[in-house]
Amino acid sequence: MITKEKTCWITTFVHKKKFDLLNPNPDDIHIEDIAYSLAHVCRFTGHVRRFYSVAEHCMNMTLNLPKELQLAGLLHDASEAYLNDINSPLKSTDELQGYKKIENKIQIAIFNKYGIPLTVGFNPKIKEIDKKLLYKEASISLGLSHNDLLEWGATDYSYTSIKLKDIINPDDSLLTVDQYFAKIRRNYTDIFLSLI
Repeated sequence: MITKEKTCWITTFVHKKKFDLLNPNPDDIHIEDIAYSLAHVCRFTGHVRRFYSVAEHCMNMTLNLPKELQLAGLLHDASEAYLNDINSPLKSTDELQGYKKIENKIQIAIFNKYGIPLTVGFNPKIKEIDKKLLYKEASISLGLSHNDLLEWGATDYSYTSIKLKDIINPDDSLLTVDQYFAKIRRNYTDIFLSLI
């Protein structure tokens, strides 16, 4: 009897790569695929005033990190290009610990692909800024008050000093959906190229 080997892969859009989620191959990782996917993935499970992508979040990370951490900051959520963005409350549950292991394995493959030492990629400063950026984004995208953010875990007002750049501006209201996503992808890729 022939047994079929269990596979767990997705096909990327730009490069049409079969990306093995359980055994990520750095040769199958391409910045264009990452930029494309992250531009189409919405933060906060889509509960936002306007579409706010994971790519925009990652670009804003670079504004708040020292130069030596900016590339790692830009790529800190790149595994979500292959797995999608799962909200933090759900991701932190015991039920999703297997998912977290897969996410970590993919993230390590991405850091390795782009020559980012794991001590840089998983630098605590990146996590700190990511958390503050989360609070700042939530205050704007969800309209949450400081009291609301205290329930989310904010301990002070330090998130208010986080810099945000609106990648999409009011002049972009006439963009088609495709032009909108193309602008985000282009900006993400341009920042990546400026940092490598």
